[in-house]
Amino acid sequence: MQKRSKNDVLLTELIIVILVFSLVAVTVVQMFVAAHRTSARSGQLESALIVAQDWAERLSGAQNPDVLLLDAGFEPADGAYVLARDEGGLTVAVGMQPENRSGAGRLLSATVSVFDSAGREAGDDPLVSLPALCYIPSEEVGP
Repeated sequence: MQKRSKNDVLLTELIIVILVFSLVAVTVVQMFVAAHRTSARSGQLESALIVAQDWAERLSGAQNPDVLLLDAGFEPADGAYVLARDEGGLTVAVGMQPENRSGAGRLLSATVSVFDSAGREAGDDPLVSLPALCYIPSEEVGP
């Protein structure tokens, strides 16, 4: 009788140990899934930032930003330019503000926004939004 009691206790301990390890395994798997999602989101944000910086720099150095954007494949839409092709699952939009003119030249300002391709259509906020300024000196100004 005592041997059967020891076997029952051993079986109960094994079941409890297996249950604990199962719960720990489920928790660890959930943590790995969350870490993977965070890593993927971080990679997407980094790519969006690189694309936004690239376009902001291009606009800052351009003599005619409108021509630059049209030549690059952007399409005019509602006071902005939207890149027709995706760049790695991202959509680039450039919103141009009215230019400021003075005797010394023109100051053009724009906002470069990068969206997740699905997010732009759904009206979500951009992943990254950067300002871009372009100063074009007037050729009439002399020393």
